[in-house]
Amino acid sequence: MTCPSCLNDGDFLRVAVHRDPIEGKSYDIMHCRRCDLDFSSPMASSREWYEKVWSSHEYSSEAPGPVGLNEPADPYRYAKLFALGLPFKGKVLDVGCGDGYFLQLAASRGFPGAGIDLNRWQVERARLRGLKEVHALTLDEFMQQQQQGPLPVFGWITLFDVLEHLVEPRRIIHQLGAMLEPGGMLAITVPNRGRFYLDWSDADYPPNHLTRWSPRALRGLLESEGFKLVACRARYYTCEYLFSQLFGFLSPPRLIRTLKERLFPRAQVEKALSKHWGPDMQPDRIGTLLEKTPFDLLLSEDVREGCALKRWLLSRGPRTIASRCLHKFYGGFYFLTLPVTFLLKTYLLLFKPQGGYFILAVARK
Repeated sequence: MTCPSCLNDGDFLRVAVHRDPIEGKSYDIMHCRRCDLDFSSPMASSREWYEKVWSSHEYSSEAPGPVGLNEPADPYRYAKLFALGLPFKGKVLDVGCGDGYFLQLAASRGFPGAGIDLNRWQVERARLRGLKEVHALTLDEFMQQQQQGPLPVFGWITLFDVLEHLVEPRRIIHQLGAMLEPGGMLAITVPNRGRFYLDWSDADYPPNHLTRWSPRALRGLLESEGFKLVACRARYYTCEYLFSQLFGFLSPPRLIRTLKERLFPRAQVEKALSKHWGPDMQPDRIGTLLEKTPFDLLLSEDVREGCALKRWLLSRGPRTIASRCLHKFYGGFYFLTLPVTFLLKTYLLLFKPQGGYFILAVARK
């Protein structure tokens, strides 16, 4: 076993064990005492795993991928990068460009760019924004395509919430350094391992997130690869994030799941889910699948076979009404609790300044 950042081959502490609900494989979460990185053992992920997740019945083709797995980083990260006031020059390469939001934002400021992403659906959405140089490729595949000529050189390379997904983060950082022009900048955001949170979600575990970074771990990796650090900050709190941590159990999906659990017998729920999602459904994913299963599929067969009006009233009617009411309640509750989240944000900024929910690092080659 070797640390994927500092290449240390010993002095590890096992801090957690996780079982992947998609494939059922187990992963150890190890902590490297030398560089402060948490990493997965084994360090293994694949395009096939992501394709399996993205193409499953559970997720819409309009917005492919599970929530938290492949969503583009929120605009707050982009705003904080621009707020540093660093000059943009040359061409931008966005690794893990998602639906191209950042590239479109950079282009609107006069900075042309290219993007690559593993998710072909997201790349298609990026092209709908009018972006031409976006490709459904890994970094290795992108570099192989450039072998016929000189390696492209960029003034800026960005990775927004990408590094934690990579099997070989050190090698990738080295390759990106070779693609930067002299004085070029590398900008990275990663979820902050030390952030204020109440519980880890499945998306924080392998084979999705293979590494968990602290400011010290990220700084050490960049400096060991010859980068000069310009900024490495984790003072990023938003009231929306704190609200989701404090009151996430009141979110519309969870309320709808609770409503379904109260309305339908457990045996009927399991039978309906097994029929809809397949007999090999993982028991520990019942709650997640229940949130995404329409009301009408949970009804017993005798009710579904009744008159059309009854089916509409018992399925689409309640589902639509409940969703709208819960979303309005959620919005109103958010504003009512703003004073609480604002006070918590002030407290954390004063007493836990490095506990923001992501880390932004910018380094010069």
